[in-house]
Amino acid sequence: RYAVESEHCRYPSSIYPDLELRDFDSGFVHVRCPMTQESFNLHGHADSLVIAVDGACPHNGHGATASGIGVYFGPGNGNNLSARIPDELAGFAGHTNNRAEIYAAIVALKIARDLCDSQGAKAKYKSIVIKSDSAYVVESVGGGRNGEQAHILKWISNGFLSVKNKPVKNLMLWSELGHELVCLRKMGVSVQFWHVPRHLNRDADKLANDALREDCWLNLELVERNDRNISVASQYWWGLHEAHALSKEMALLLLTDMMEVVKRVFARNEELTKILPNLYHS
Repeated sequence: RYAVESEHCRYPSSIYPDLELRDFDSGFVHVRCPMTQESFNLHGHADSLVIAVDGACPHNGHGATASGIGVYFGPGNGNNLSARIPDELAGFAGHTNNRAEIYAAIVALKIARDLCDSQGAKAKYKSIVIKSDSAYVVESVGGGRNGEQAHILKWISNGFLSVKNKPVKNLMLWSELGHELVCLRKMGVSVQFWHVPRHLNRDADKLANDALREDCWLNLELVERNDRNISVASQYWWGLHEAHALSKEMALLLLTDMMEVVKRVFARNEELTKILPNLYHS
């Protein structure tokens, strides 16, 4: 088994060029077998997927008016995605690079879940590696390079509050990403996050920047589901209201990101709290 089994899900910190194997017949990228590291006849784990993701946001933090995402499954793969993020998904903070990076990971996991779901009970894919050059994403969900615990595990335990006792930034996106991880785990699919330098993530980077130049918009139908909806923030919070039988008044308060209310809501999400610590073990 090639996966690193630990309390976090950061992929191997040692990076070498042949860690991935591109299958030009299927159009997917797989994890290469470590035992063939010095072999000319490389083999990949056919039950794995390496998905490269990236976000782009020109003038990040200085009145940015646009952001885009790139999701790369492999050469010529029909699932490759280049899309600009609509303004209604930008949130109160507006377009930022960090939000684009998280969106890219969310969309990648949603597409991967659809691929696994379409295969039924005998799903072919058992392991997914999200490849990103964003330390913000990888350390928040996969943990630090020296084995530090993933930030999201701490957030779950304290109601998604930061060390300053304020709601963590991009809270709704992190909870949506966590939802996708839980869904995949229930399907028997483990997920790991791999931090790479920018020059090893050029495919996803190109897709993200192409979206801005070519004005390709993210299809809202891709991110909308019956069980969760990230297309509009208010709809997402209302979904929590329905899922947890909260009062209408509390659901409305959620729209203002009240710290104590957010804490109560996530304290109720026992399923997510129980699953996350063991999320990445197969």
